[in-house]
Amino acid sequence: MSSDHPTETNPLVAPSTAFAGPHLLAAGPLADVLLAVKAALDRGEPEPIFIFEDATGRARDFDLRGSTADILFRLTQQAKNATVAKRRREPSTDEPRGPGRPKLGVIGREVTLLPRHWDWLNGRPGGASVTLRRLVEEARRNTRPQAKQAQEAAYHFMSASCGDLPGFEEAIRALFASDQITFAAHIANWPNDFQDYAQRLAAPAWRDGAPAASQTSYLQPSQESGRAFLARDIAGDVVMLNLLRFRPLADYSAHPELEPPKPISGAEAYDLYVAHTLPFLRESGGDILFYGEAGQFLIGPTEERWDRAMLVRQTCVDAFMRFSTHALYLAGLGHRTAALEDSRLLPITELPHCA
Repeated sequence: MSSDHPTETNPLVAPSTAFAGPHLLAAGPLADVLLAVKAALDRGEPEPIFIFEDATGRARDFDLRGSTADILFRLTQQAKNATVAKRRREPSTDEPRGPGRPKLGVIGREVTLLPRHWDWLNGRPGGASVTLRRLVEEARRNTRPQAKQAQEAAYHFMSASCGDLPGFEEAIRALFASDQITFAAHIANWPNDFQDYAQRLAAPAWRDGAPAASQTSYLQPSQESGRAFLARDIAGDVVMLNLLRFRPLADYSAHPELEPPKPISGAEAYDLYVAHTLPFLRESGGDILFYGEAGQFLIGPTEERWDRAMLVRQTCVDAFMRFSTHALYLAGLGHRTAALEDSRLLPITELPHCA
C-alpha cells in the first residue's frame, strides 16, 4: 500500500530541526537529528533542547534513553503502531459491489439559496449539482493549502520559541497577512537561527499565499508623464508635492552597493536619500519648503494613507531637469527606490494673483 506522505510510514526520514537554546543544533532527517541531540545531551549541553517537526512546526518529545539502536527501534515501533491504529479506523473498501450505477461518493444535503441563485444554477451546463461541485473544487484549488500549512507551521514554532521576543505579535499578524516585508522587519532582531527557521517554514506562504497587489505603485515618472510635464511650459518657480509611502523594511536588492550593514526601515532609507540629495538640490537653486508626517486623508479615500509629505521648490523647470539628471545625485537615488512602497509627485505653480 503506497502513501502520498512517505514520512507517515517511515518517520526516520521526516524533516526535523533541533535547537539548543536559540542556536541551531541539527537539521535534516529525524533519525540524524535525534542522534545529534543524543550526542549533545551526552556531552552535557547546558541549553534546553527542542526538536521541531518541519511539516507542522510543532515541538516533539522523544525518549532518548539507551543506545542509538534503542532510540531508533522505539521510534520505528511507534510508527508501526500508529499505522495499524489508523488502518483500523479507516472504513473498509472491500465490500462487494452490486449491479447498477457505480458509487461516486456523492452525498445528498439540503442547500438553501435564493430563487435567483437557483435560476442561475439551473441555467448552467449540467445543472445545479454539477455547477456547485465545480465551483467548490475551484474554490478549494484557490485556497492554496500549502500557504495555509506554512503559516500554521511558522506560527507553531514562533509561539513555542519566540513568544517573549520583541515584535512577536506584529510578526504573527504579518505572517497571516502574507506580508513578507513586514514579517522580516519585525523578526530582524531575533536570534539569527530563529529568524532563518521561521523564514524557512513561512516561505510557501510568501510564494503561494501572498495576495496580488491591489493597486499599481508609482515610483518613477513615465515617458508620457514626462512629456506632459514639459509641455506645460512652466515659467518661473515650480513646487513639487511629494506623497510618500514607505516600505516597512528597505529593499536594496536593486542597489546592493548602497545597502547599510544592518537592515533599516523604509523611512530610514528615505532619510539617507534626503541627506544625499540636499547638497545637489541646493546647488541647483532649489530647497525643501516642508517635510512632515502624514497619515489618512481628512477628505479622501479612507483606505489610502501616506507616511510623509514633502514640498520641494525649484527656481525653474530647467533647474529641476539639471538637478534630476546630475550624475552624483543619481548615484544615491537607490536609497529612494529602497525606501518607497508607493509615491506621488505633482508639479504645482502659484497663481498669478497670489504672487
